[in-house]
Amino acid sequence: MTTAAGDLLTPSRLNPAAFQLQLGSLYNLTSTPTDLTLTNVTPGYASGATSYTVPEGGMVGVAVWSGDFQLTTAGTITACVLELTIGGLAVSTAPQVIWDPENIAAGARVTLANSWPLSLAAGSHSFGLRASMTSTSGAVRLNQRHTALSILLHP
Repeated sequence: MTTAAGDLLTPSRLNPAAFQLQLGSLYNLTSTPTDLTLTNVTPGYASGATSYTVPEGGMVGVAVWSGDFQLTTAGTITACVLELTIGGLAVSTAPQVIWDPENIAAGARVTLANSWPLSLAAGSHSFGLRASMTSTSGAVRLNQRHTALSILLHP
């Protein structure tokens, strides 16, 4: 964002924004990419608040997301995927969180994370996570608390 001499800098153009969304309940992965139900756990935000209105001039920041995967039934699972969504669409340029639990005993658990720098134009932007798995047999779930998305934005 550029600021010219004499520009009025409102608080929304000066203050950063930070919030964290967590998986609302255990989720069993399927082969269909599915938007997860996330809860805002940041003090001062409503629990259902998963969007943010970026002020004039836009903002830059970073998204960090993690998946707490647990293999509940061993099988031929070749990929468990967790991806960032903005505005309801997967961000194709952002890396995914991927776990391959094939040939691992049931009960195995791993927490993996990824991050992506972002630049947002002015306007309202919703944030989320989408999960899926590739499998012919077996089951994986995402556990709550550590399956999360953190957003930090700066004017």
